[in-house]
Amino acid sequence: MNYKTVTIEGIDLDVEFEYEAGFRGNREEPPEPPEIELVKIMVQGVDIIEIMSHESIKDVLGLLLEDNE
Repeated sequence: MNYKTVTIEGIDLDVEFEYEAGFRGNREEPPEPPEIELVKIMVQGVDIIEIMSHESIKDVLGLLLEDNE
């Protein structure tokens, strides 16, 4: 399990997520992109993942991918 605090629109979000590194590929196997599965997105101890907009979740995923490259 991985944990990271990200800030979106001035709000600190404590994110719990699973991360699987991608694979660059080679002559025998195609490349695979990294994968992130969000488990929880907490604000002041409350999980808000179910009420977040699709756009906000995409923003969180983008920030996590940037940090894990």
